[in-house]
Amino acid sequence: ISESLASDVRAVMIQSQVESWNYEQLIEALKSQFSEWSSVRAGVIAVNESTRAANRGAVEAWRQGGIRRKEWLTSDSPCDYCAALQGTIVGIDEVFLGEGTDFQPPGTDRPLTIDYQDVEGGNAHVNCVCVVMPIEEYQ
Repeated sequence: ISESLASDVRAVMIQSQVESWNYEQLIEALKSQFSEWSSVRAGVIAVNESTRAANRGAVEAWRQGGIRRKEWLTSDSPCDYCAALQGTIVGIDEVFLGEGTDFQPPGTDRPLTIDYQDVEGGNAHVNCVCVVMPIEEYQ
C-alpha cells in the first residue's frame, strides 16, 4: 500500500488501540475511512495490521526486558513459506526476511517477494497469523 495510505491505516490502528476496539469496530472504522474498500479488504487489513502491531509490541517489550533472541512460530496450518520459517531463531534486533528480498523455500511455485517492509516477526504475507516467541537464555 502507498505511504500515504499506510499513514492513514496507522492512524486508525492507533485510535483502535487507544480506544480498545474489537475487530468488528476496527473493520467498520477502516470501511468508513476508506469507503471504496470492501468489507473483505478492510477485514484483511485489520487482521494484518493488528497482528503486525502485536508482534512489534511484544518484540519491543522483550528487547527492553533483556531478551536477545526470538523464534518464528507458525499457526496450526501454515503455508509453505511460513512452514519453512518454523523454528527459525534470529537476534532480537534482526529480521526474518528483509524488505526487497525474494524468499522461495523448496516446494513452492514462486518466491514470496517481501515488498512492504522487513518481516521482524509474523506477517510474512497477507493473512499471515504467525507469531514470534522470545528465547530465554539462562546463565
